[in-house]
Amino acid sequence: MVRKLADKFGGKYLKAAHFPKPKKLVVSRMTDDKMPDGDEKTVAWFQDEERGLVLNKTNAESLCEIASTDDLDECVDFAAVLYAAKTDFGGRSVDCIRIRAPKDGSNAAGETSDEIPF
Repeated sequence: MVRKLADKFGGKYLKAAHFPKPKKLVVSRMTDDKMPDGDEKTVAWFQDEERGLVLNKTNAESLCEIASTDDLDECVDFAAVLYAAKTDFGGRSVDCIRIRAPKDGSNAAGETSDEIPF
């Protein structure tokens, strides 16, 4: 049995460590969750995934672009590929999750993996 730290102690939200390789997921719902700092943020939840993704502006815009809408609630039932990346934050490079459209052009449930060729 593999016991990865990200899976054992990862909390209720997705982190970059949960994506050692890109994964195709289908949005099942959107919620507004209260964060520990008191802020309320939109969270995307996915089929066959127990953790949600706290959306930042970049990822929210990516989901809306995939669904061809400006309403996050209309992104439900669309497929997206989530993958680990790096971004600058506070003057240093940190891990993050990014979202892109599936390469096969599908926008509904399908395969659960989608490799990114580098």
